[in-house]
Amino acid sequence: MAFHDGAWQPLGTKAAVFGVNTAADMTNRLSVKSDAELLSHDDVTPGKGDARKVINKAASGNAASVVFQTGFSGRAEFGLVGDDRFRLKVSADGAAFADALVIDPASGDAGFGAGTAGATLAVAMGDMQGGSSFRGYTPGRGVRPDRSGACRGR
Repeated sequence: MAFHDGAWQPLGTKAAVFGVNTAADMTNRLSVKSDAELLSHDDVTPGKGDARKVINKAASGNAASVVFQTGFSGRAEFGLVGDDRFRLKVSADGAAFADALVIDPASGDAGFGAGTAGATLAVAMGDMQGGSSFRGYTPGRGVRPDRSGACRGR
């Protein structure tokens, strides 16, 4: 039911657009303006106790992601953006984004600040003090820098 034109009216089983406390449009067909939203497991029908959000994209080159904005300008995004690698991207201006994390779907290899997932763990070391050395490295454990200065996991 929805209150429309001064009376409660049934929504039916399908609505092209739906807005809660705001207007929806053909770009944002489900729009919610609220300080909080809740999706909870189904304990009524009863469900299995799971709660999952599925975002499905049409093809590898499309995006299935969650975007965080300030003043409607993107600042962080995570998901499958432009390919099938999971990535976390950040932006200072909402226009240029940098990969903070990239995970290869075939190998599970992760790259932090490296733009690619080149090994079990790859970390760009360019801004760290000491050039290509990795402070706090314990031989035989954790990560170590390779010849290029990138930090590679074992």
